[in-house]
Amino acid sequence: MDEVRKEFAKLRNVAITVLILIVLVGVWALIRETDARIGAQGILEIQNIPSGSEVILNGRTEERTTEGLSTIQLNLSSDTHSIIIDRPGHWPWRKTLFIPEDETITVAPFLIPTHFEATQLTSGSPEYIDAQEAFATLHTQNVPSPDGTILASISGLSVEIEWLGASTTLPLAFCTPECESKQIVFTAREPIQTIGFLQDRNDVLLMSTISGIYALETDTRDVHNLQPLVRGQYNDFRIYATSSLYITDGESYLSIAL
Repeated sequence: MDEVRKEFAKLRNVAITVLILIVLVGVWALIRETDARIGAQGILEIQNIPSGSEVILNGRTEERTTEGLSTIQLNLSSDTHSIIIDRPGHWPWRKTLFIPEDETITVAPFLIPTHFEATQLTSGSPEYIDAQEAFATLHTQNVPSPDGTILASISGLSVEIEWLGASTTLPLAFCTPECESKQIVFTAREPIQTIGFLQDRNDVLLMSTISGIYALETDTRDVHNLQPLVRGQYNDFRIYATSSLYITDGESYLSIAL
């Protein structure tokens, strides 16, 4: 009987040891898996978010901005995420991005009002003279960016950008899908008349066709944002002193504050 009890005790100890080992292996695997999930993260940085905007990530509101232009950083899983920047009275900006592990992806939305107040310019007024000068002298087919690092050009039905900067590292707009110093960023169905850069931005163009004037981002990743400014016969424009947009139907001039 004592021998049986001894054997039973040995088997019990062995079973307990095996069970402890199984539990420890399971805990170790869980820790590894948790660490892997936590480690597989990247950062999304959203710059130049106007006040009153709503940041919507994967269908859920993440943040509402209050004063001035905001920049936020979001720690996200290394995966594909949907981003919407929404502001009352403006066209929404959308993007679907993959966030690589341990990397920071930076985006800078632009939000165009759904309605602009245009001012009719009176013949002979100082602003009318500025508009006449702008239409007479400013280039519209080959336009450098405000800092001179990018040249935007009209090529047939397409808008093309060329990198002129000193850096050999090309901006993201030139690396979709392959990195090239020249990229076509938009192809229209109708002739493109005029292009220009929006205010001091290197990554947003204004473009006019016979149907209207549009804001176009150079980042062609899904979603490629194209937002209308003006529709109708006022389909030619010049940007004056970065903050004024003069538009014409060929006879009269209107002014829009950007």
